[in-house]
Amino acid sequence: MDEPLVFTAPAKINLYLHVTGKRHDGFHLLDSLVTFAEDIADTITITPHERFSFTISGPFESEFTPEDLREDKHSKNLIVKAAHMYQRLTGVELNINIHLEKNIPMGAGIGGGSADAAATIKALEKFYGTPLPRKNEMLLNLGADVPVCYHGKTARFEGIGEDISEVPPLPTFHMLLIWPDEKSPTKGVFKAYHGRFSREANVPDDYSDIRDFIGFIKNTRNDLSEASRSLYPVIEKAEEVLWAQPKCFLARMSGSGTSVFGLFEKEEDCLAAKEAIAPKFPKWWLRTAKIG
Repeated sequence: MDEPLVFTAPAKINLYLHVTGKRHDGFHLLDSLVTFAEDIADTITITPHERFSFTISGPFESEFTPEDLREDKHSKNLIVKAAHMYQRLTGVELNINIHLEKNIPMGAGIGGGSADAAATIKALEKFYGTPLPRKNEMLLNLGADVPVCYHGKTARFEGIGEDISEVPPLPTFHMLLIWPDEKSPTKGVFKAYHGRFSREANVPDDYSDIRDFIGFIKNTRNDLSEASRSLYPVIEKAEEVLWAQPKCFLARMSGSGTSVFGLFEKEEDCLAAKEAIAPKFPKWWLRTAKIG
């Protein structure tokens, strides 16, 4: 292709996350209902270039270190890793620039890096017209959240991220997402997790209305909350602030933290909550999104 190709990488939200077991190799088994906040997203742009390069802009550009910006095959950056993996498996020449507009905070538990890697693979497949072979296996090599981010729509994932299944459509509701300006590395949270294993959630075949969904989701949880709060007490503070908002029917941590979301039935209630919280916590990052 001769024209720039743009893909969005929306924030991933774990509406619930149950830890159901642990494999002999140390990986935890999970059960999670995942949705995507399309209004909150990074952007990946692929442009023809004389050689492979990676550039970045956006409000979180300064969070990237020189090591994060490495362009070779040894880079730890998930976007660059995804590109080199795609090249290795398809044999294409990476004569492109990949530009990331970074709008989602790093280490926030909302899948920013995983969503970026998934969007990169999608963009490369369209740009070169060659699908990634052994897709699920290869995506999982990039991270547990990458396969469901590639799926890109509300789904349930189980195992270590490889088992993705369709779920009934969610009713429409609104979300206020808070990141209280503190990073939470996933490995540290799982290391701190010592809870009992949970059963898999009994996901309904359908939701008759928003009340039906509320009843279901309130009977689930995020099993990593206690471990994350022990490391980052600000998570509990953010949850308390959301629970205090009128008409908030659920406040919960997403993924391994530190982002916390509040769910509201009506948009005006969600916006009112944002307006009430923002002046009191000016360092917190707040965004709203429509779900369903």
